[in-house]
Amino acid sequence: MIKKVHIFIGHTDPSFIEKVKPLLERSYTVSASSNGGEILNSVLELQPDIAVLDFTIPEIDVLKLCEQLTGGTSEINAVIYVSLEQLSLAKKKWRQRAFDYIIGHSDPQEFFEDVNKIVRYILIERERERLIRTKIELRYHLNNSLTQLKERIHEASESKDWGQMSVLTQGILDLENAIKESEYFV
Repeated sequence: MIKKVHIFIGHTDPSFIEKVKPLLERSYTVSASSNGGEILNSVLELQPDIAVLDFTIPEIDVLKLCEQLTGGTSEINAVIYVSLEQLSLAKKKWRQRAFDYIIGHSDPQEFFEDVNKIVRYILIERERERLIRTKIELRYHLNNSLTQLKERIHEASESKDWGQMSVLTQGILDLENAIKESEYFV
């Protein structure tokens, strides 16, 4: 079963959360809080995939929280929700600390669409990283197998087992081709 993306919304306006949460819940697991004191603890405890944080939460420094979430081994993608009036201030600081930002919308559907774009991007990046790791593992195993085959050919040549050497040589050629083909992936 595929795990649903978990989105946390930390916003100072409970009515905003009431408008956007039902839309997001159609596609995602959603948690939310409008209490600034709870937001930090909730994000750290729940470990959502994405934390959309209101830039104006009075009880916490949202940019420091974003920096904390996006640094180290955390897999939380912090997104700042900012009004158009605050955009220039937020843009100066968010680049180093938040994954992205969303400009405030009065229409919940527009907010939902912005979150969808961010989720798609994050999922594509995660899949790309997974494929790169898989490619590295594949090349590692192919190279190990190639080394083992070469050792077995050496043993077969010492015992003058020409049939075994022929089979092993074909195995080496097949592995070398697989290694070359793996270079084209990702």
